[in-house]
Amino acid sequence: MFHQVKVDVEHCNLLRFLWRDNPELKRDPVEFRMTVHLFCATSSPGCANFALKTAADQYEETCGSEAADFVGRNFYVDDGLKSVQSVDQAKELIKNT
Repeated sequence: MFHQVKVDVEHCNLLRFLWRDNPELKRDPVEFRMTVHLFCATSSPGCANFALKTAADQYEETCGSEAADFVGRNFYVDDGLKSVQSVDQAKELIKNT
């Protein structure tokens, strides 16, 4: 889920890290910048939730208000939980989502 949430180019320096590919530490480390959110970053769940809610708002007209409401209110990161009255209603909700 987190790797599907891109980081703005202007914010990539905030997720900068050093990498050494030589275990003897003979060469200088190489500097990298993340372009997607990290799995273990404290901020990643919040960023993922924000991305989901933004997508739900942007696509509500295309996918319907029920699907947008489901994504906006019943998800945490990549886990969605909602009860509906019938199997057909569940299938329709998943299809629209």
